[in-house]
Amino acid sequence: IALQPSCGPAGGNDPGDSDTGPNNCQNHPLLARSIVSQDGARLFVSGNQASSPASGANEIQFFNAGSGPTNVQAIALLHDESGLPSGSFPFQFIFSPEATVLPGTYVDATATTNDGTSWLSDAVATEVNQPPVVAGAGERLLLFGSSSVTLDGSGSSDPDGLPNGMIEFKWQQVGGPGVTPPSLTAPMLTFVPPSPGSYVFKLAVSDGLDSSTAIFIATVYTPLAIDSSAILPSGREKRGYSARLLASGGVLPITWRVVAGVLPPGLSLSEDGLLSGTPQAKGQFQFTAEVGDRVGTTLLQTLSLKVSPATVLLAPRG
Repeated sequence: IALQPSCGPAGGNDPGDSDTGPNNCQNHPLLARSIVSQDGARLFVSGNQASSPASGANEIQFFNAGSGPTNVQAIALLHDESGLPSGSFPFQFIFSPEATVLPGTYVDATATTNDGTSWLSDAVATEVNQPPVVAGAGERLLLFGSSSVTLDGSGSSDPDGLPNGMIEFKWQQVGGPGVTPPSLTAPMLTFVPPSPGSYVFKLAVSDGLDSSTAIFIATVYTPLAIDSSAILPSGREKRGYSARLLASGGVLPITWRVVAGVLPPGLSLSEDGLLSGTPQAKGQFQFTAEVGDRVGTTLLQTLSLKVSPATVLLAPRG
């Protein structure tokens, strides 16, 4: 194979070429970018094949070019792409290089046609890849039965500006009742929840070199509700008392508080709805408790608690 000099400002056509091409060169691979993954295991290269004969296939080989670009040399073969089409065309390849490519070092290429002629490209410095940025992660709150659930990762992007078509999506369910979405490789994930609960998914976004992950949660809930007919058990003065106020549905955390009326002295209502303590006075006590959830729903419950007098034990007469 006759290797022609670099197709920079100086350089001529192969003998017999009728198409002068860019910079008066033929078969010239114009490299635009070289980006290496953070672990050095994958390399992205892009550019344009400037021109080629009307027939025959092209082969582009990529090389480690050292510290370049003033002293470009093909130190080690990184990758070979053969069977490429004739003519001018853009190219972009992701591959596992056959030799180490360090950030800041240079990559060059040769384009070879079926007549055995190869042109050497100018070199391009290698950048370190920046992993994709996952967008849309976090929690969504949805009322059960209202609609299907859509988790949207379509706003994810690649800081290096790699083409959107190179970004790949992969969803994986990691928690909650099992569901079967139509697709686990689309930017958006849609499913119909069979029951209330927290549906947890991990989204991995890859640019072909590195990947980033984030957690998406769909919390599907029923409306907050209380039993308005609930009756508190009676208590007795000077004796320990405990009863729990109950609510169903809503989005955790569920919290309780007294908003009106008076509790028997010695009793208190905790945020989780536990009414407890030791009543210090007898009587009929009425109060209003409010329960609320994380989405801001609040309900009121008016309750009555009877505290009987303490039992008095009389000493027997002697």
